[in-house]
Amino acid sequence: MTTRKTTLFNWSLLQKGKWRDRKFYIEKDSGIEASRKTITHEYPNTITRYVEDLGNRRKIYPIEALIETTRSFTQRDGLIKDLDREGIGTLQHPFYGKKQCVVKGYSLVNEFGVARFTITFEEADNNVRGIRFSNTKSLLNKIKSKIKSLQETSFGQTLNAIKNGYQSFIAVKESIENFVDEILEVINTATNIINQVVDLQNDIADFLKNINTIIKAPSELATRISTIFSKFENTGSDAKSQFTQAMSIFNFDDGFKKSIHTSSTSIQNDENNLAINNIFKVNALTIAYNNAISIEYTNEQELKDTIEILENAFISLDSLDIDTEFDLDNLRATANIIFNRLTLTVPKVFTIEVNSPQNIYQIVYNYYGEFSTTEDYEEKVQQIIDLNFITNPNFIRGNIKLISN
Repeated sequence: MTTRKTTLFNWSLLQKGKWRDRKFYIEKDSGIEASRKTITHEYPNTITRYVEDLGNRRKIYPIEALIETTRSFTQRDGLIKDLDREGIGTLQHPFYGKKQCVVKGYSLVNEFGVARFTITFEEADNNVRGIRFSNTKSLLNKIKSKIKSLQETSFGQTLNAIKNGYQSFIAVKESIENFVDEILEVINTATNIINQVVDLQNDIADFLKNINTIIKAPSELATRISTIFSKFENTGSDAKSQFTQAMSIFNFDDGFKKSIHTSSTSIQNDENNLAINNIFKVNALTIAYNNAISIEYTNEQELKDTIEILENAFISLDSLDIDTEFDLDNLRATANIIFNRLTLTVPKVFTIEVNSPQNIYQIVYNYYGEFSTTEDYEEKVQQIIDLNFITNPNFIRGNIKLISN
C-alpha cells in the first residue's frame, strides 16, 4: 500500500469555505474584484470623451481553495464535480458570507497531500434559460388569438343592446359606428397596400349595411368586429405604421361618459358602451403589442417611448373580465421580455452640451466624422433632428441628444 506524505499545513488554523455542499480551506483572503459597467464614446476631430455609466457590475470572488488529500481523493473529486455543475450555487465565503454565484473558471494543481484549486466565482442572479426569440414571438401570437376569442365570448355575454328598447339600440349602434368610422379614417392613409385596404373597406361596408340585424345577435357582432380587426392588422405598410394605426384606434374618444342616472336603462347603457369600448381597445392594444416587438428601432429613446405608450394604454383599461385581464397581462409580460433584449442591442442615447450656436450639420460632422455616402449623412442628421424635436436646425445651443454608433 502506498503511504502518502503528511502536509506541512496546520489545517485547524485555516479559514473554512464551502461551495454547494463541498467544504474547502482558504489559506489567505484573496479579495474581490469590483467595477462599474461603462461605455466610452469618442469622436473624430475632437478630444471630447463621454463615458456612459451603466451602473455597478456584480462582484467577482477569486479564491485559492485547499483540500487535504493525505488520506483520500474523495473530497477533491467531489469539489471538481460540483465546480463542473451547471448553473447558480451558494458560495460560503469565510470573509464575505453567503453569495449566490456561478463558476467562471478554475484550475487545479495536485501537491503532496494537498489539492490546490484556483477558482473564480462570479456573483449572479438566478439563471433562467432564455426563451428563443422566435418562440417568444410565437407565444405572443397565441396569447393575442386567445384574447380575441375571450373578447368575443365576454362581449356576447355582456352586450344587451335590445333588451331595454329603442334608446339602447340606437346608443349601441352609434358607438359602434363611431369606432368603425375611425378605422376607416385611419386606413385611408395607407396607400402602399391597396388590396388589403379595399378588402377591409368592403367588409366594413357590408357590416354597416347589415348593422341593424347584426346588433341583435351580440355573439355575431363580436365575431364581425374581430374579423374587422384581423383584416385591419394587415393594412400597415410595416410594423411601425401598423403600431401607430392600432394606437390611433385605441386612443379614439367616442365620447362615452358614464351616466349620472341610476335607472336600470342607464346602467345597462353604461355596461353596453363599456363593452364596446373594451372590445375595440383590447383588440387594438393586442395588435399594437404584436407589432411593437417587430419595429426596427433606431435608438434607445424610441424604444423607451414605445414601451411607455403601451404601459399607459395597459393601465388605462377599465373593467375587463378576469380572463381577458389575465391574458392581456401575460401578453404584456411576454412583450417586455423582448423589449428587454432589444434594449441591449439598440443604439444608446447620450447628451452633449453645445456651448456656442451651431447648425445640425456641423454637430453631426463633429461627432460622427465622415460618412460613406451623402444619404447616410442625411439620414443621421434627420435622426438627430427627430430625436430632439429640432425646429430650427440652423441654430442649436444647449443640451442635445446624440445616438451612439
